[in-house]
Amino acid sequence: MCGVVGVVSKQPVNQLLYDALLLLQHRGQDAAGIVTEQNGETLYFDLDGKVHSEVIPGHLHSPCLFEYVYLARPDSSIDGVSVYEARLKMGNYLAKQIERVIDPKDIDVVMPIPDSSRPAAMQVALALGIDYRE
Repeated sequence: MCGVVGVVSKQPVNQLLYDALLLLQHRGQDAAGIVTEQNGETLYFDLDGKVHSEVIPGHLHSPCLFEYVYLARPDSSIDGVSVYEARLKMGNYLAKQIERVIDPKDIDVVMPIPDSSRPAAMQVALALGIDYRE
C-alpha cells in the first residue's frame, strides 16, 4: 500500500502526521516521512523522530502553479491569495492571450477541462463574449 497525503492548515500538523504514519504500521512505513516548507526553511521529519532542517538563503517563495490550477479547492487561499480569484485572473490573462493570436469570433464555445478550470473558463467566455458550456 502506498499513497501521498497532503494537508493544508493554518495550524502546525507535523506531529499529527508523524503520529499517523507510525500508527499505519504497514510494510512501506520505512519509506515514509514528512516534508514541510515555510519562508525558505525546509524541514524533513523522518520516522525515527529526527528533524532535519535546511535554510536556503535569499529564498524566493514561489508556490507551485499546479496548486492554483488543479489541486487547491476554490474556496481556499494560498499565501493569502484566494484560489478562486487567482483562477479568475488566469481567465482574464488567457482571454488577452487568445485575442492576440485568434479572432474570438472563430471560437464556438468555451468548456472547462478539467473541472477545476471552471472559474478561468467562465472568465474567458465572459471577457471574449463567447458562450460557456459544460
